[in-house]
Amino acid sequence: MFMMKIKVLILLAILLINPIFAEENDNSLEFSAMKTKYISIDLNITMPIYVSGYTENSEFTYKTAIFSNYKTQTVDIEAYYFDGNNNKILAEIINENGNRYAIFKVKPVTKTEYLFYISGSIVSENKTIFNNQDHNLNQEIFEEKEYTLSSRFIQSNSLEIKTIAKYLKQSEDAIENLVNVTNWVHDYLEYDNSYIEEVIDSKTILSERRGVCDEFAILEAAILRAQGYPVKYVVGYANTSQEWGPHAWLEVYIPNQGWIPVDPTYNEVGLVDSSHIVLEKLKDPVESKDSVTSTSNIEIAFGNKTHNFKHNETRNYQDSGYENIIKMSMIFNKDNLSSSPFNVKLNLINTTPNPVAVLVVSQISQDFNQIYPNSRKKVYYLKGFEEKNVDYFFILPSVDNSYSYSFGFSSQLNDIEDFVNIHKNKGIYQELFLANNPIIFFKDNYFYFEQDFFNYSNKDKNINFLFDYNGEKTTKQIIIQKNNATKYTVTFPILEDANFNYLISGDYSFSGQTFFYKEHEEIISEVKEELIDSNVEDVNNYEKIFNNIDKSRIEEKSKLNYVSIVFIVLFMIFIVYLFVMKSIKSNGLQ
Repeated sequence: MFMMKIKVLILLAILLINPIFAEENDNSLEFSAMKTKYISIDLNITMPIYVSGYTENSEFTYKTAIFSNYKTQTVDIEAYYFDGNNNKILAEIINENGNRYAIFKVKPVTKTEYLFYISGSIVSENKTIFNNQDHNLNQEIFEEKEYTLSSRFIQSNSLEIKTIAKYLKQSEDAIENLVNVTNWVHDYLEYDNSYIEEVIDSKTILSERRGVCDEFAILEAAILRAQGYPVKYVVGYANTSQEWGPHAWLEVYIPNQGWIPVDPTYNEVGLVDSSHIVLEKLKDPVESKDSVTSTSNIEIAFGNKTHNFKHNETRNYQDSGYENIIKMSMIFNKDNLSSSPFNVKLNLINTTPNPVAVLVVSQISQDFNQIYPNSRKKVYYLKGFEEKNVDYFFILPSVDNSYSYSFGFSSQLNDIEDFVNIHKNKGIYQELFLANNPIIFFKDNYFYFEQDFFNYSNKDKNINFLFDYNGEKTTKQIIIQKNNATKYTVTFPILEDANFNYLISGDYSFSGQTFFYKEHEEIISEVKEELIDSNVEDVNNYEKIFNNIDKSRIEEKSKLNYVSIVFIVLFMIFIVYLFVMKSIKSNGLQ
C-alpha cells in the first residue's frame, strides 16, 4: 500500500493552467460580439499532462472545473481521456457550490503523456430583462448575504474601498448606481497586459489604476460589496468578435431583479453579450482551483492547452426584435473648421415601460480626439419611457482642404451614422471649456484628488479650489491656459474617520464630499479556511485570467505568492532559533 501525498496547485480555472493558449477558431460567420443575444457553439479543449517517475502501481487524480447549466446557458459536455490501451475513460462529474467539476482517475499510470478532453456543445443566450420594480439602496439587501463579505482579493471592508464606494454612490436606484459604478471602473482602469502574470487585490488595483479583466472585475466587486450588493466573481470564456479567450466578469444581485451579469472590461450591464460562456461562479478568485492527487514518487507537469470554438449559429438583438427598444438620433454642426472642438448631442429614448441599460460605442475616425466621455464605451441607464440627451466632445483633425468624415454610434440594439464636413478656411469653430468630474483614489498611503480641464477657447480660465479635510482648510488657484488641457492633482495623508469636502469656483463651479471610514480587519474567504482546516498544502500558486479587446490573448504563467513563502521561511528560522537557544541553556546548566 503506497503512502499518498497531495499536491495542490491553486489555479484560476481549467483555462488558466498553462503559459500559452494555442488558439484554433472557426469564425466564418459574420459576428459582432457586443450585439450577440444568442450563440450556439461546438467546443473542444485539450489539456496535456506529462508524468514521470511512475511505477506499475502509480496513480493520480486530476480535478478541474467544466461548464455547467445555468439560466443563461445549456451545455452538453463530455469529459474523458484515453488509457494506455486506447480505451475511452469518462470522467466522474460532481457538483460543488453550483459549479460542475470533472474528476479524472488514472490508475494505473502506464505512459508519460495523458490528454484530457472536454468537448461538446453550448447554447448561450442573454435573458436579462429588467422589470420596473426599483430597489432603493437605503434598504439593506438581506438575500445572498454570503456574497457581500470581504474576501482574500475582494477587500470590501478596507478604508480605501469603503471610501470610494461612498463617494461613487450618487443614486439610490440600485440599477442606476450599478451602471454608474461600472462606467467609473471602466474609465478609471487602464488595460495593461503586463498584469497577466498575477492576481491583484482590490486595494492594490485601486492604487495602481491598471490591469486586465480580473482587475476590472475584482475592483468593481469590492466597491459593490462595500455598497451592500451581493456579488459573484465569474470566470469563463468570452469573444471579442475576433477570437475566444479566458475572461472574468461579475454577477450582481438586486432584489426584484435577481442576478444581473456585469462586465466592467467590456462595459456591459444586464445586456452582457452571449459570447460570455460561464465556467465557474465564485465568492473570490482564490476559490477557482484545479488539483492533482498522486502517489508519492510521481511527478506531474502541465502542457500547453489548446481550445477550439466553432460557431454554429448566432443571433443578435436586432434579429430577436430588440432593435426599436432604444431610439437614437444626433444633433451637430454639419460644417466645421479644421482642428475645431466638435460637439455632438446624442438623443436616447427608451420606448418601453421597463428600465434599460444599453452600451453605446462612439464610432469615429482615428483622427478624431474624443475628450468627453473619457471612454468610447459608455453604458446609459434609462427608466421606462425615459428620454436622455447626452453630450460628446471631440477635437476634429487638422486638414489642408475640405473633407467629409463619417461617424456615428453603435449600441447593442441598433446603430446610427452620419457625416461631418471639415474645412480649412470655412465652417464653425466651436469654442469649448470642459471639466471632467473629479476622481479620488489612494496610493502610497496618500489620498489623491484629481481633475482634468480642457480649455479650447481664446481666453485663459481661472479655477479656485477650497479643500476642507477634517477641519483643516487649504486653497489653491490655477490658470488653465487657452487651447490647452490640464490635469490638476493634489494629495493629502490618509486619515481614518475623516471628512473631505471641496468647493470649486471661478470659471467652473462644482462641489462634493466624502468620508474616510475606519479600517476593519479583512474577512478571509471560506475556501481559505477550508484549505487550512483540511491540512491541504496551499502553495498559493495563483494564476489569473484576462482578455484583450483589441489585441491577441496571451495565457499567463502561474506565479508563487512570495509573501507567503517568506513568512514560512522566517517562521522556520524562528523555530530553529528557539531550539538552538534551548540547547544552549540546557548545556549551560549541565
